[in-house]
Amino acid sequence: MDFAPDENGLFNSLETGKAFEFCAACHLPLNPERPPQDDFGIISELRDSYLVVKSFHRGECVFEYALCHGCSSNMSKEFSEESKKSLQQFYEERLDTVARSALMQGDPDPARWIEHCATCDKARKDCENYSNGGLFDANALLLDPYPMCFCGECEEEVQSRLSKKTLGIWDDFVEDNFDSPPANFRDLPVPSRPMLI
Repeated sequence: MDFAPDENGLFNSLETGKAFEFCAACHLPLNPERPPQDDFGIISELRDSYLVVKSFHRGECVFEYALCHGCSSNMSKEFSEESKKSLQQFYEERLDTVARSALMQGDPDPARWIEHCATCDKARKDCENYSNGGLFDANALLLDPYPMCFCGECEEEVQSRLSKKTLGIWDDFVEDNFDSPPANFRDLPVPSRPMLI
């Protein structure tokens, strides 16, 4: 597994201009020095890796979050079996990780990895809506298969494959952790929910 610094700040928070510091769900620091405890002082596994997702409309970031491995894992465990199978099928059919790895091998520039949609190869510059996802470990960006870009059309297809139960879990997460509740998604400049990568 290769690592690369996010020197250009592609995955920095729009709000602070710096790397994300806290998980959007548990609000614990996203650095490896934090103690392995949750908000209640209960010992848990170290969760050094975290996912950053930034959603864009016409080049403007309209939604962003960072989610630690533990919270991401806990959320995905709650997804319906129907959604898990559907998402697995989508990625198996549309994401050629072997070809992607071969194309990007030896290229440590994270920006190149998100120039095209990972599942349909549409150029990001031609997308009105898209989301970028990056996986970090101790503030270093992991390469292969991340970082990834998903165009708006593929995002909508992913959302259409999720069960009502799974969409409800995602809506609850957004409502609990962000200023824009699910009912207001239609008012955002994106046509549906923010991307769940």
